[in-house]
Amino acid sequence: MNILIVDDNDIDLEIGAHLIEAAGHKAIKCHNAKEALLLFESDADTTPNVIITDWSMPDMDGSELCQRMRGLPFSVSPYIILTTADSIEDAEVNALEHGADDFIEKPMTLRSLKARIRVAERIISTQLNLKNLALTDGLTGLLNRRAGMTAIQSQLARLERCDAVHGCMIMCDIDYFKRINDTHGHTAGDIVLREVSSRLAETLRAFDTICRYGGEEFLIFCEADEVTIQTILDRVIDIITKEPVLLDSGDALFVTLSMGCYVNNKVQALSDRIKHADALLYQAKNSGRNRYITNIDQKHKDANRAY
Repeated sequence: MNILIVDDNDIDLEIGAHLIEAAGHKAIKCHNAKEALLLFESDADTTPNVIITDWSMPDMDGSELCQRMRGLPFSVSPYIILTTADSIEDAEVNALEHGADDFIEKPMTLRSLKARIRVAERIISTQLNLKNLALTDGLTGLLNRRAGMTAIQSQLARLERCDAVHGCMIMCDIDYFKRINDTHGHTAGDIVLREVSSRLAETLRAFDTICRYGGEEFLIFCEADEVTIQTILDRVIDIITKEPVLLDSGDALFVTLSMGCYVNNKVQALSDRIKHADALLYQAKNSGRNRYITNIDQKHKDANRAY
């Protein structure tokens, strides 16, 4: 784990960094609060999750640094430990009142530091688990609808500054999913949902966004030109249909997918893009399923497999 240590005293800074390394973690050193704050403000999502900062520093002390950091938009709130050589009772109360999570009296010892880092790791792990629960669909592991929409909105904001690449909104639906549940049971339906999700995640690019939109529907957003998006759609159809889904009963169930893909590089609301993709999806389902339809030229892909 990366741990930031902040201290204007060079000797204390080096001792603290040495103890952090001895505890099995990587130390990142800053000589004052402003330097530390600059590090966090430059990229709050990639900075250390644990901060150990001295209380008494010139220009900006540890309490102000703590309060400033609490105001930054961290995806996971940092665990802050304040250090001081002052009276233990007064310093500890002040540290906690100013937003710190813990307090260590100087000089630090390896034993006391390790104990506090273990507490920090547990709390950070809990935060990450809660964050993942808030962002992901519990059954498939994909982004949930809310998180997916947020991610797509961010992509659209970036895409509006680029005319060469299209924004491709794809609405997917597992064909005859109700029949799967009715014939094989809801446990089988869950297996199908997980397997389809896994195959979609496997075939899409790392920078494409995919989420479970609801029930057996998935929403995908790709940045691609007209040629590339049809290649992506072909790959999706192929990976879904090439192998059956194996159920707990031992049955092998072939599954197909219908998709509507709306391609547009103009400024347009997310809700409108989804509405157009959904309309194209229904065209794909009404024209035979196991295919995609795009608005580029209304071409469709049929996997030509008999079931």
